[in-house]
Amino acid sequence: MQARNPAPLSPVWRRVVSWLLYLVLVGGSAVAAMSGFDRGHHSVAVFLVVFSVAALSTQLLERLLPLQSDWLHSHGDLLTDSLHASLSSGTAQAGRAVIVFLLARLGVVGPPVGTLWPTSWPLPLQLFLALLLVEPCGYFLHRAQHKFGLLWRFHAIHHSAPRLYWLSSMRNHPLDTLLFALALLPLTLLGAPERLITIFSTTFAVQLLLQHANIDFQLGRFMGIIHLAETHQWHHSQRLEEADSNFGTATLVCDLLFGTRRISESGSSPRALGLAEGDSYPQDYVGQIVTPFERTPNL
Repeated sequence: MQARNPAPLSPVWRRVVSWLLYLVLVGGSAVAAMSGFDRGHHSVAVFLVVFSVAALSTQLLERLLPLQSDWLHSHGDLLTDSLHASLSSGTAQAGRAVIVFLLARLGVVGPPVGTLWPTSWPLPLQLFLALLLVEPCGYFLHRAQHKFGLLWRFHAIHHSAPRLYWLSSMRNHPLDTLLFALALLPLTLLGAPERLITIFSTTFAVQLLLQHANIDFQLGRFMGIIHLAETHQWHHSQRLEEADSNFGTATLVCDLLFGTRRISESGSSPRALGLAEGDSYPQDYVGQIVTPFERTPNL
């Protein structure tokens, strides 16, 4: 695999630009979600519109600041990933959003539990608390998807991607996407308001998009904490000893605490991405949807 592309800017300016772009994409998504919700738009519509704008912005940045030039070109995956995005992941993401927001709106856990969420806190602190609760859940759910054969059957589709780019974040079986909605369960159990869940889940989805985007963010030492493509590429390696790492969602804090973090040394990258069985795993859309019901890929 090729080394990262040389940056046309000086290292200092490159880092400044990286931080500005990252904060605009993530912070801007949070602000846009808040604005859309406060204007009375439906939570699911807010989620889909903000995520779509972030996806379009990500495509542009991949052309301007690619992490790997080879990932800019189709690996025979464009049609499959487009179908996953429109038919599988897109539908499942919308369904997941509907389920989560419906639970929040109906208050299914009842008033006594609902009073536990600190609604009087400033919004940034509420979002930080949400991250503290969701991140460990996402981490252990992700590890379970790799450990247990039944869960791995469906999660393996995501790891069949031969490269990282914005669409590979949506190469998921619908059941796998819906399962990951459990990571947001602590927010509904504690009675977090729909406004908070809308803003957090939208921003969280944009972060996961950037985690797979072929963008060379240079955030200095924070690259060991914020989970982006530079570190997530190791989790997608064909080599099990490399892929058994970086299970975190938005951050690598849990990986650091539980000894599963792997960071790039001097810009190094895995030799190849994808499943160990390579081309023997179906690469067409229909085959990937059906395969989990037929067999378990190698762990």
